[in-house]
Amino acid sequence: MSFSQDSLSLPVPTTPSTLTVPMPAPSVASSAPPSIASIPAEKPSIWTFFRYARGSEPEFRPKERFDRSGKSSNKRLHYCIACWDNKKKSWSTIYTSGARDHLRRNHPSLWRRWLDLEDLQTSPKSKLMNGQQVMNSFLLQKDEASREMLLREAYDRPRHLQALLALCARRRLPLNAIDWPELHDLLLSANPEISDLAHFSRRTFTRALVLNYERYRQILQNNIQEAIGDVHISTDMWTSPARKAYLCICVRWISQDFQFKHGMLALPQVLFSHSGDVQAATILRTLKSFGITTKLGYHTGDNATSNDTLLKELSRSLKLEFGIDYDPITHRIRCLDHILNLALQASLLASSKEALKAALAAIEQTEDTDPYELFSAYLDVPVVEDSPASKLHNLAVWLRNSSIHHDQWIEAVGITLGIDNDTRWSSWYHLIKRTTRKEREIKDFIDKYPECDSFRLNGVECNGPS
Repeated sequence: MSFSQDSLSLPVPTTPSTLTVPMPAPSVASSAPPSIASIPAEKPSIWTFFRYARGSEPEFRPKERFDRSGKSSNKRLHYCIACWDNKKKSWSTIYTSGARDHLRRNHPSLWRRWLDLEDLQTSPKSKLMNGQQVMNSFLLQKDEASREMLLREAYDRPRHLQALLALCARRRLPLNAIDWPELHDLLLSANPEISDLAHFSRRTFTRALVLNYERYRQILQNNIQEAIGDVHISTDMWTSPARKAYLCICVRWISQDFQFKHGMLALPQVLFSHSGDVQAATILRTLKSFGITTKLGYHTGDNATSNDTLLKELSRSLKLEFGIDYDPITHRIRCLDHILNLALQASLLASSKEALKAALAAIEQTEDTDPYELFSAYLDVPVVEDSPASKLHNLAVWLRNSSIHHDQWIEAVGITLGIDNDTRWSSWYHLIKRTTRKEREIKDFIDKYPECDSFRLNGVECNGPS
């Protein structure tokens, strides 16, 4: 089962004082535009009216005479922009309290602007200036300091944080992306006056990401609990390239407005055993955390025997803890894609009826093994080296093992052949379809390269796959 990230929808009101960001999971399908959880916006920074050191100005606070620690001061100085405009030695400080006092005493107009800016961002009915309004105001300013101040005031820090969260969550970037100098340079190309404002600590960014996820999860939980009728789940074990096993738990329900929705509840790691008992305990914990144990409907899974055990154990636990009668046979739905994949493997790869029977029997008897791998292993013993499917597979492997082979193939045939996949029955379909589509070009390619002669399909074999 796949979910589109562009189909997320949760009706949450947003204002300039809230922050919205789409998360990759859990996901919910709908036709409405994206609008997910919110996190509180930050207050405007007093440093909007201050800048970093320029030219020969000290960048950090000088070390005090009585400080004999031997450590250099790492407190960065902030210089008042308005004082620079007066062509005097710019006043500087390292403390926000000192900066506020300086504005209030020496620049009352800027102090009032900061108070107005604070009220603007915290008011639920406020609207910040759009880009055209900022440009118009910028062109009306005659002195450089006023223009610099206007650009700094136009910087929307909550919106910047929102964009970074969305970028990392949706595009799966590492959290240290906020420290990438290239990303910072891209931001400064749009507003060069905010180099000191456009920084977020890793802690702040992580906290905002976690907070947004927790609020979104609560919204998702409320929507599922308000579902019309039962809530149905689908589960499947998956092993990552790092050999870590995960159990994907997905959910489907009908919303209050009678719209079909689906999403992913959890992706917990499963340690030591993949048996039905262990999976049932993991699923039950997830259902409890979302408060939907009393609304549980049908379960969809593959044909592994462990899923039979899973439903039986889940039924026993629901009866024991909640007094719910849950029929493990009635509520068991077998995944159609899994059935099609096994049927296709049997028709293409089975070396004999005996091998097919052995594969089916092995699946029925196993409890803690991947049914795909087990089924394929039995079908491939013994392997029929000269079968049409085997020749196509070997040709695909030969092309993939060398970039030189691939380049020669593209030049002669014009399309990629692809390769079969144990868990994707459509991969075999596309492999056979491309072979029949480019039958003449493939024959010419094999004639040109003698090392491919063992992959040649005769007339009967070409008609067989098609």
